[in-house]
This record gives sequence, C-alpha cells and structure tokens, in this order.
Amino acid sequence: MLSQIGYMPLTQYLKEPDINLFKKFKSEIFDMFFDMTDAIDWLDKSTLNSRYATRHPTELGHKLWADYLLTYFK
Repeated sequence: MLSQIGYMPLTQYLKEPDINLFKKFKSEIFDMFFDMTDAIDWLDKSTLNSRYATRHPTELGHKLWADYLLTYFK
C-alpha cells in the first residue's frame, strides 16, 4: 500500500469501536508504514514512475509493462 487510498480504509476499519483492533496491530501497521516509505523512495528513483501520489507508471513504464505482458502471457 503506497498511498492513502490503500491504507486509510484499513486503519479506519481497525479503529471501528466494535472492532477496535488498531491497538492490537499497531506495531504491524507502523512496520507497514516504514515499508511504504522504503517503497516510495525506491519508486522515486525510477524514471518509470511518476513522483506524486501513488507513483503511477509513466508512459514509458506502461509501454514496458505492456510489452512484457504481450511477450510472456500470450
């Protein structure tokens, strides 16, 4: 999960009063946030990903992925 669209629903769900699992999984959630930071830093170094929000692939990134899929999954 590299953006709020991924982790916010999870953390909101875990904080629901009738569920209240956030405290139980707090350390795992913080570990996940640290992993997200490492992943975002890695993606920021790539010319194949944008440098905003979800680090969506650039046009070249999409082309390379499409070529890969067409080559290996015909």
